[in-house]
Amino acid sequence: MSSFTLLLMLSAFLRSSPNYLSAGHSLLAALHYYGHVFDPAQMAVVNDCIVLFRPDATLPGEMAALYVAHPFRPEVNVAYNVTRFEEIRACFRTAYARLIEAFQRSEVQILRKILCDKDANLIQN
Repeated sequence: MSSFTLLLMLSAFLRSSPNYLSAGHSLLAALHYYGHVFDPAQMAVVNDCIVLFRPDATLPGEMAALYVAHPFRPEVNVAYNVTRFEEIRACFRTAYARLIEAFQRSEVQILRKILCDKDANLIQN
């Protein structure tokens, strides 16, 4: 997958999703969306939006694994060379799972520090 294709996918996701609190929340949401929700057989990225139809669905021949329209020429699929989207989807899923796991570990560490500091203050008083 080209960086241009990925940029268009992320741009469409950010444009069509609610405002998140931070860039980190947006990244997690995008990884979850493209790893678990987005169905490339039914959906496409067109005009900076995620749409529920494939523009190439009515064309003769085999459909590409992913359809991401060029922003100035929507009839051109910039993702035409993506053949193994399921592997890319697995990467999105793995990245999402690892980030969530790291976040949960850090949250526990922060909570532990708060509780330990609180207990230390109680002992000193």
